Amino acid sequence: MNGLFDFLSTTAGGLLLIAGTLGLAAAATSAPRWNPGARDAHNRAAVTPLWLLLPILLGFFLVWWGNDAGILVNAFGVKVPALLILQVAVACWIVWRYRRWPFLVVPLAALCCLWQWGLMMGAVIDGVNALS
Repeated sequence: MNGLFDFLSTTAGGLLLIAGTLGLAAAATSAPRWNPGARDAHNRAAVTPLWLLLPILLGFFLVWWGNDAGILVNAFGVKVPALLILQVAVACWIVWRYRRWPFLVVPLAALCCLWQWGLMMGAVIDGVNALS
């Protein structure tokens, strides 16, 4: 797993992650227009999959604003950023709402959790280690 984060920290890995996120977000939001099954799942879910991007945007805003120390929550002896917990909660909520058509949002949810893990663990843990 460490090799994956090393690859994503390179320019090619970062561009691939950005392109994958934008592509999956576009696919998840446009699929209800052309696929009846996706349209039915979207109508039953009554929520857009773009909510998955909100914690990532909040994380980028906090890093840009200078609050890269973040809010750390101590869970079972491991320091975990609160935005990562928020991202997982939003991902579970969206996947639950789209449970009748899960492959519409599961790849985007997994990629968003990967984004949040990389962003928060890189910024928060490195920032906290620099302070100690």
